[in-house]
Order: sequence, then C-alpha cells, then structure tokens
Amino acid sequence: MAKGNSLEELTDPVFYILVALVEPRHGYAIMQYVEEETDGTFKIGPATLYTIIKKLLDAGLIEAEPESEPRRKTYVTTAAGISKLGEEVERRSRMLDLATIVLQTKGRKGQ
Repeated sequence: MAKGNSLEELTDPVFYILVALVEPRHGYAIMQYVEEETDGTFKIGPATLYTIIKKLLDAGLIEAEPESEPRRKTYVTTAAGISKLGEEVERRSRMLDLATIVLQTKGRKGQ
C-alpha cells in the first residue's frame, strides 16, 4: 500500500487479506485461510495482519461487521475493496503475461 491511504499497487499480504475477506472472517481465520490456500507458502503474522486491517478500514476497502463480537471482530471486503481487488488481478495478470512472453522469447533465442 502506498503512503497515506491512497492505494495504488497492493502488496502480497494486502492482496491475500482482501481475497480472504471476500467472505466475512475474523483475524485468526484470515491467517488460516491464507496459509491453507497457499499450501503454507505464504503466512501472515498477527502484527502484519492487524496493521493492514487498520489501513484497509481507513481506506474503506474493508469494514467490520456490526454484529461481530468486540473481542473477535469479523471483517468483510466492501464494494470498493472488491473493485480494487479486480484492478489488482488485472495488473498482476499483465505482469504475468509480460514475463511469460519474455521467457518464451528468451527460450527460443537460446535454442
């Protein structure tokens, strides 16, 4: 995330947290989801998680569910968060497309 609350490119932890919060989850469930969905290759610790949650709340990309318990808050991605996630998927897709083309071209030159 960029300085201030303007979000340009999402870091990997922010990306994974937004993905996890497409469905309502509390903090520990977010960490479990990310670890399970990445087969343990990506883990988010509590300090990182709650720092990012605060920034995402401030930016309006997630919100706390009003019915959640104060000691076990549940969060969910807002419409703005879903939109930002879509933009990020497009950006990362373009990055992968470019890298794929470059690697295929380099592979042909090296033959």
